[in-house]
Amino acid sequence: MAAKAQRGRLTWKGAVLLILAAGLLFLTIAPARQVLQQRARIADLQRTLDSVKDENKTLREETDRLNTDAYIEEQARLRLGLIKPGEEPYMIVPPKQEAPKAAAPSAKTAKKSTAKPKQQPWYEQVVEYIKSLFAQLSN
Repeated sequence: MAAKAQRGRLTWKGAVLLILAAGLLFLTIAPARQVLQQRARIADLQRTLDSVKDENKTLREETDRLNTDAYIEEQARLRLGLIKPGEEPYMIVPPKQEAPKAAAPSAKTAKKSTAKPKQQPWYEQVVEYIKSLFAQLSN
């Protein structure tokens, strides 16, 4: 019976083994957790690096496109209105619009006359100008 009673009790050897096992478990869990966190961080940084490399590639291609002679010439023509030697520039000028003549402006019409007249859209102005050119040619 004495042997059965000692099996249920914790001996000093068992206590030491239990403490060593707990310490070993503690010493392996903390570094393992740090390794997993570092791997996740590395994966995030790798994704960020890939996106920055893609953006960098796109910007280099855009820079190469903007440094071509064709693009520079196009922008000089559009923004600065430059032309090549021997070319003749043409400009479409809309016809002058005359303000309607009013007799004696009342209080209501005085407010309206100070407001700017409503302009036609550009495409209607171009059509009117072309019509006036044809009218001048037919006279």
